[in-house]
Amino acid sequence: MFMVKKFFSGILTTLTLLVVLSVSCFAQTASTEDISAWLEPMLGDWYSTKGNLAMSVQNGQINGCAILGGENLGMVYPTSGTLQIAEANQNRSMKLEVFGNDSHQYMIVDDKLALRRSVREEHFESMGGIYLGMTEEDLLHYYGKPDSKTADGDRVRWEYTTDKFAVIFKSNIVVGVRIYQGSSRHFDRSGLGSADSPEVYAQKYGMAEVPVIPAKAGGASAHTSIGHGEYMYFTSDYVQLSVYDSWLYN
Repeated sequence: MFMVKKFFSGILTTLTLLVVLSVSCFAQTASTEDISAWLEPMLGDWYSTKGNLAMSVQNGQINGCAILGGENLGMVYPTSGTLQIAEANQNRSMKLEVFGNDSHQYMIVDDKLALRRSVREEHFESMGGIYLGMTEEDLLHYYGKPDSKTADGDRVRWEYTTDKFAVIFKSNIVVGVRIYQGSSRHFDRSGLGSADSPEVYAQKYGMAEVPVIPAKAGGASAHTSIGHGEYMYFTSDYVQLSVYDSWLYN
């Protein structure tokens, strides 16, 4: 009797698990309405870092190919997800991620290809000619190889230890420029560096409020807009120019 109960208990457990998995998989499949809403921030043309038209999103199509479905679509911006596309010879999956604002809105295709909104690169602030949206190729041309590279999730930080600065990349484009304490480096437009206080930054860039560096070690201030889709934030160790408007994305 015990063995019979154990057998049926096992079946029920297995069925329950299958039901849960089925519900989970079903919940990840997007409706036509969800796909349309998800695509809104991506509508229009996208260009390669060389300035070539690479993708056009309009009328429920990508480059004229019908969108058949979608999975794992994040409905809060910045967002990512996977679409099923009907190409000429076959259907295929395409992962898209979009983030950033204004001049610095970017799309990452299949975790590799970085696209931007404009034919030519656009930026407001820079440091030693290094700007948000710059490519690895261009940075290597002007500054050479970094002293080290550190992976941080889907980003990679290039450290130039002699000059005490770092450049953060995501899929071949710069998404952050960091100046460490003690560095002689400064931002090109404002002339400010790591030795300048958040109060001075707020005045120079016309920030809505003065960034506050938390007393807790390792804490960071809120990301404060300097316009043009660019943000600044501060820690006790460095100041960083970023395409992200929140420390959640950094």
